[in-house]
Amino acid sequence: MKISKGQRVAASGIIIAAGLILMKLELYTNKVNIILLAAAYIAGYPIALNAIRTARYKILGIDALVTLAVIGAVLIGENFEAAAVTFLFMLGNYLESKTLEKTRFAIKAIF
Repeated sequence: MKISKGQRVAASGIIIAAGLILMKLELYTNKVNIILLAAAYIAGYPIALNAIRTARYKILGIDALVTLAVIGAVLIGENFEAAAVTFLFMLGNYLESKTLEKTRFAIKAIF
């Protein structure tokens, strides 16, 4: 089953929100890290795949840099930062694709 960009953004955003609520209420503090890691995985998986695909051609792009930032954040225990970086990157990617889609449609309507 393929998950769309919009679904990934929504799912990771909801999971991050749940993790933040639990963190602020100081409930299930040991499980909050797992929740945030899940959000980072959901949003970060396609980013890491793109980084690996482009690395095969010796291209170091933004996907590789985001992947390295997420790995670094996880290694130092900043799971919220890892989740936030992947969520924001995927949100930007989603908004960019929607904008391009509308632009193409508008150009086709002109001609």
